[in-house]
Amino acid sequence: EADEVEGFGVFSPEISRARQLGVVRDFLEWVELHRRGYSIPEARVICTGDMVSGDIHDELRVTNAFPAPVQSVEAAQILADQVALLAPHFSRVIVDVITLDNHGRMTRRPQCKEGGLNNWMYVVSRLAEVLLRGHKNVQVNTWAMPQKVISVCGRRYLLCHGHEVSGWMGFPYYGVERKASREAMKRMNGPDATKFDKIIMGHWHAPMEHPVFWIGGSLSGTDAYDHSCGRQAMPQQVSWLVHPRW
Repeated sequence: EADEVEGFGVFSPEISRARQLGVVRDFLEWVELHRRGYSIPEARVICTGDMVSGDIHDELRVTNAFPAPVQSVEAAQILADQVALLAPHFSRVIVDVITLDNHGRMTRRPQCKEGGLNNWMYVVSRLAEVLLRGHKNVQVNTWAMPQKVISVCGRRYLLCHGHEVSGWMGFPYYGVERKASREAMKRMNGPDATKFDKIIMGHWHAPMEHPVFWIGGSLSGTDAYDHSCGRQAMPQQVSWLVHPRW
């Protein structure tokens, strides 16, 4: 509610839907502008988790607009509507969903083994896949795992949610850089398919750009917890162009 954050933000299911469909329309305008100079045949939609509020905190359980199962259905429907808006404008749309996050988990403590299956995000992704079956140029990849390397025009992105990085009261710069270093060391003698050029994360409400990792920002922006910590984050999602050479 607005009075909880002194007017720095307000969020509701109606605002959520309007923002999520609005960002797709803004994205399509941005693409059409850049198509004057570039060929942009394919769209990749990267979902890094926390698409439901879930029941991991008592205060969420009693203040969420819907119970977690309803949240999952609503989130899947919105994701499907977003992708359906994109589909006519691209030869192919690929959706990559990391399902092991923290807000969607069904256990009190974070779960590693099968954590991507025992999670409402898994329901969101698989339901969206069913809703999009009528679009033959759409592919939904459900990655029920902590992280996954995907290739976009030869550029390799390591997708993860980010909650496994220890931090408090803001961005854990050292923790994220340490994760990037350890992942790079772990994969350096492995096959190329496991190596990465950049890490893509969610989890934190504010966006951040870094040479090794990107954090995409959040749909809700400042919430009551952010406000209590003295943080403000504008609601936003990010997009970028990937070229096979440049």
